[in-house]
Formats: sequence, structure tokens, C-alpha cells
Amino acid sequence: MNTAYLFTGLPGSGKSTIAREMIKTDPKLVIICADELGQMLKGGYAAYSSDENFRPTRALVAQIAQEAARRAIENGYDFIIDETLLSQEAREKWIRFIYVQAHMQMKKYKVTIAVFPQVSVTESLKNRMKNSKGVSRETWKRIITGMSKRQEPVSSDELLEYQKYISDIGVCQFLRDEKGNISQISATPSILRS
Repeated sequence: MNTAYLFTGLPGSGKSTIAREMIKTDPKLVIICADELGQMLKGGYAAYSSDENFRPTRALVAQIAQEAARRAIENGYDFIIDETLLSQEAREKWIRFIYVQAHMQMKKYKVTIAVFPQVSVTESLKNRMKNSKGVSRETWKRIITGMSKRQEPVSSDELLEYQKYISDIGVCQFLRDEKGNISQISATPSILRS
């Protein structure tokens, strides 16, 4: 059985760092990162994230990300969706997509939602500025502040709702220590069964 990982957390919480670490140990794992796709399409993150470019480009990025996930499922790859996925709606869209694609291709996939630390805007901004991607501190502060207001934690009710689509679903949580290192603190693979 293959695994699809949904990474959820604010910018600077460690999602891409962990994704890059995981890919080193698994040759059948691919990363699907909306930010990287947007940068590729617009020639850099600053151009992609600007107000005038973001909305129209975001729709195209979402389509490309879904096509990449569809191809990963078709070819039997594990994959990471490296996005913020701050709302239940955003996470459920991916879970439904994975369910439909795996079902159509007669593949079995489990889903692990990887929850990254909910840190303050100040901490998230500090971490993000280690790799600002050419975006000013003020712009990142505005982006992260807005995102933090919309962030919805993953709940047990949400997981039960997802069981309609994927019976093998789990959650793992990550923590950032005082030195800034990220480590997995808990994992509950297959926490729900039908």
C-alpha cells in the first residue's frame, strides 16, 4: 500500500525541510510543492506571490499539482503534498482527490496528515526569513499573519469525516525544539478503521 502525506502548517514551520529529508530515504517518494510550481511558472517566489499574480497563477498551480499527484498514483509512488493546507476544506479536497484517483486506478493508498508546529507569527516569520525566497520581511509578515488567522487545527471529527474516503488514515505531529530542530513527536498510523 502506498502513502500520500498531506503536510499542514504555516510558512516557516518546517514542511519543506522535512519533505527534503524524507525524500533522501525513499526512492519511491516524490514532493508536490505548490510554492515550487508557482516559482517555476513565474520565475521566482516574489513574482508568484505578488497580489496581481497570485490568484490567476494559483488556479494553474493547483491543476499542475493535481496532475502530478494523479501521475504519482498511476505509477505507484508515495507522495507529499507540501502546502500550508490550513483549512479543513483544503485538506478534504486533497483527500477526496486521492480517493477518487486511487479508486479509478485500482490502487490502495493510505493518507498521513503531517501536522507541523503551530507557532507564533513572530516565530514563523523568523524561520521563514532564513530562506525568504526573495520576498521582503514586511510581505512575509502580512502573508503569515493572514494565514495564521485562517488556520484550523486538525480535529478528530475531521478525521472521522475523511473516513468516508480513506479508511486508512493517520496523523503525525512535529515539534520544533529551542535550537530550531524539527522532530516527529507522535504518529498514529491507521488511527481509524472502517
